[in-house]
Amino acid sequence: DAYCGMLNASYNLKLRNVKAYIPEYPVGTAEECADMIHEFLPIARGIIGLSDLKLISFGPRPLNFLACNAPIKQLYNLGVEIEENSELDLFEAFHKHDNDARIQEVVKDMEAELGKGNMKPEILPKLAQYELTLLDWIEEHQGHRKYVAIAGKCWPAFQT
Repeated sequence: DAYCGMLNASYNLKLRNVKAYIPEYPVGTAEECADMIHEFLPIARGIIGLSDLKLISFGPRPLNFLACNAPIKQLYNLGVEIEENSELDLFEAFHKHDNDARIQEVVKDMEAELGKGNMKPEILPKLAQYELTLLDWIEEHQGHRKYVAIAGKCWPAFQT
């Protein structure tokens, strides 16, 4: 009887597009069922976190890298917000940060972090400018989302 009830519940949930978590063995005493709720907490945290996530990407998704071309519908289904931008948008934003007064402060931070590993100090101002560009982009485009991740190519069309 419990098996038929579970089949019926599962079928009804699917018909109504309701996503529900059902434990592997969803039967027990009140105390055991309370423990099952605790097993659900990591799943709930993950779902809530994804619903507060915004992914910002720059540039085309290269055809020969399947992971870059994976359909994004499932991310939307999880509640993730996606903003796709061109590298031209990034290039324009980067140049709006030419001579940004904050660059030197970021360079100092990079120098401190790199220490003796700072083998190319001449590139740090451009990297600092790039960092500021991305941080400002996040601030301007985050919207109501709590978390933001940036996806970009490791070989941008323009040199930093």
